[in-house]
Amino acid sequence: MNISWNRSERACSLGLFFCLFAHSTYCSEALAKDDHESQAVREMIERSVPFIERKGAEWIANKDCLSCHHTAFMVWSLNSAKHAGVSIDQDKLGGWTEWAINWRHLVAPTIRAEANREDTLRGQCDTIAQLLLGRAALDSGANPPEWVSVYTKELTKGQQDDGSWRSGGQLPSQKRPQRETQEVSTMWALIALTSSHIQDNPLAEHRKKALAWLGDDKVGESTEWWATRALLERRLGNVDSADHFRAELLKRQRADGGWGWLCKDDSDALGTGIALFALAHDKQQATHRAIIKARLYLARTQSGDGSWPVRGTKQSAKDRVEATSTYWGTCWAVIGLCETLGN
Repeated sequence: MNISWNRSERACSLGLFFCLFAHSTYCSEALAKDDHESQAVREMIERSVPFIERKGAEWIANKDCLSCHHTAFMVWSLNSAKHAGVSIDQDKLGGWTEWAINWRHLVAPTIRAEANREDTLRGQCDTIAQLLLGRAALDSGANPPEWVSVYTKELTKGQQDDGSWRSGGQLPSQKRPQRETQEVSTMWALIALTSSHIQDNPLAEHRKKALAWLGDDKVGESTEWWATRALLERRLGNVDSADHFRAELLKRQRADGGWGWLCKDDSDALGTGIALFALAHDKQQATHRAIIKARLYLARTQSGDGSWPVRGTKQSAKDRVEATSTYWGTCWAVIGLCETLGN
């Protein structure tokens, strides 16, 4: 494996560790838990934090809109980094969190005055799910703040009569079938609801309707589809089905260790981070080698400013590296890396 270490911010310990590992032929569970490797992963995360903070703050200042790609992912990734032991400016994170959970920021500034909370929350299932998962990344949910209960209940109310959740914002314009995008939104909503720790949440009927709509015979074009399906089945306790989707996700890992957001595309941080998140939560022995290979891919491809370049996920930007997708992918890479530290 040819690994380049000429990026200015590569730490010697990171380079030494991954170079040694890259020439090994076997990855044992003991090595996956090695302290040196964990430190190397934390160093990758630490390099990304300033980029996530800076670009996220710029988005808030310039756009004044929460977006399904930016502020919720900033909060989620920074919460994950904090939980993983990375130093985070808590005052700034607290301020960004308060800004993110203000439902008015889900609405474009030009129409914000006319908006109401219920309709807004029910029409933004993706961002609400991200905020709830970002909260779950930080703690066990004991004594959650009021907004968690409110957002969880509004997320359930946003389920459509057919059992699905409608994708919001610009997500329907992505470079995959609209039906698949809506399936992914529906699965993320269910995953968030199972993570919310709200004891009085009547999830059984919502799950039943959503799973009926999703069906059993679908095949996704995106890594995100396979990852969310594997994660959802594991969360619901469907062992055989979860094992099947995990195996299918692993089949789609590329030789370089990464996944493309679309399965047919070259590897990128977006697809790789989402796959790592699902595999880390799967907690099966079969995932350890895949996790190490993905970490190596991310170590090789991280830019000097801590980001990972990602091509656009929309049809109109599918052939070029795009700022929104780069931010989104960098946040996902950090989330995925953080989750693997607990594996």
